[in-house]
Amino acid sequence: MDAPGLHHAKDIIHEMEGARKIQPLDILFGDDGSQDALSAISFIRDLPFAENSSFFTLGVLSQREGWNIGLRQADIEQTQVFLSEKGLDFQSQIVMGNPAEKLLEFADARQPDLIVLGAKGRRNTFDILLGGVTQQVMEYSDVPVLVVRSPYKGLRRLMLLTDGSDCSMFAAKFLAHFPVPDWTEIRIAHVLPPLLFSADRFVQKMEAGKEVIMPISEKKLISTAEVQAKEERFVGETLLNNTMQMMKELGITTTPVLMHGDAATEIIAYARENEIDLIVAGARGITASKAWLIGSVSRKLAHYSGCSILIVKQTAR
Repeated sequence: MDAPGLHHAKDIIHEMEGARKIQPLDILFGDDGSQDALSAISFIRDLPFAENSSFFTLGVLSQREGWNIGLRQADIEQTQVFLSEKGLDFQSQIVMGNPAEKLLEFADARQPDLIVLGAKGRRNTFDILLGGVTQQVMEYSDVPVLVVRSPYKGLRRLMLLTDGSDCSMFAAKFLAHFPVPDWTEIRIAHVLPPLLFSADRFVQKMEAGKEVIMPISEKKLISTAEVQAKEERFVGETLLNNTMQMMKELGITTTPVLMHGDAATEIIAYARENEIDLIVAGARGITASKAWLIGSVSRKLAHYSGCSILIVKQTAR
């Protein structure tokens, strides 16, 4: 049996056959001089960019911060010096206004391949897990958004999520051409859903007057659960194998990870236990409403995973 979205994976595999080709990236970076922004610069510095890649740094000041333009300009100049060895076409600009609105306006006009932001800005309190500006840009941007958390320890382990949705397949395609360092270990993960049937949960006595009705035998329920688990595991393994084959065709070695349970909970736990540095995910899962800009799983991961995350929208080039 084919899982939903498997035909998309096969189409992508066919399209991408041959040697790996890292595509030039046009990056829009929101530089606010925060600790997470500095970590984002270190992250970018580790990436082996293709020729003709470009980097546009945007600093946004509110009307009340107009006096701070000199400090923001110094931040941007430091960023340029730090990235000078990458050979990027570097441009920068400082504007006045609402940071999220200005970043989104520039993204609409410039149509970059990637927006890079620190998870939290300078003004965020300690207990806020994701800054308001970053959250708004992540939600409403039409292009992939890389959210970097500090401290940055290097891009040692990366985990790509796949669930058979169009968005997860586009995320895999985007990552296949992304400038991942040679030393980065890439894992591909799929989370099987919780079982819908279990004997403990469903073998219950239903009272009808003085009679006791057993709607279905415990043996039948256990048998149904086992069949269901086997089918779901087959679907998950097929998705992982197809995605791994796609990467293999490009000379990218990956390791499969198959989990079981609530998707966000399992991914967050795995990322923390295995010190994952970056999670790559599609913006929406296979069950997300088209009205939602970002699915609930991707949103939870951005807030609670504790590591950097790359959210890929289906419009990614």
